[in-house]
Amino acid sequence: MVETKWFVFPMSLKYEGLFDAKELYRMLNHFFRQKGFQSSNPSVRETVHKDGKDIVYKWEPRRKSSDYSHHIIRTEISMHDVKEVRVKKDGNVLHLNSGRIEAKIEGILETDYENLWETQAFYQFMKTIMGKWLFKPADREKVEALKSDAKELHAQLQAFLNFYKY
Repeated sequence: MVETKWFVFPMSLKYEGLFDAKELYRMLNHFFRQKGFQSSNPSVRETVHKDGKDIVYKWEPRRKSSDYSHHIIRTEISMHDVKEVRVKKDGNVLHLNSGRIEAKIEGILETDYENLWETQAFYQFMKTIMGKWLFKPADREKVEALKSDAKELHAQLQAFLNFYKY
């Protein structure tokens, strides 16, 4: 059975103001590709109401860190009351979005994701022994890399949104 361990508990970010939703999507995809995560297309839920649109992106990109484990950075971006606006800056007209954004980022380490250690009782016993003593130092490095990536994503997202403050 897959063991799931949360090492980066939900980091959240709230923002209200101008932003570019398409560029936000591109920035997140670029980050995941740059860090070596296999990013499938996020699930997208969009609802339209009288005050604008509500858009929710959910990503679960994975990066194989060994034959035994992989990293997941679960990311959820919720945009509320999104409206398209035109902003004039330096004589140019920019097409941006206005609304509220809530982001949640979690770092997860999944081990034995192929269930290779669960086929026989002896393998399960060996997995427990090896997990407690043999894999412990290697797990620390993997966890630090996962924490670092999640914190960097949070910082880049915050910097991206602060870029649009006028």
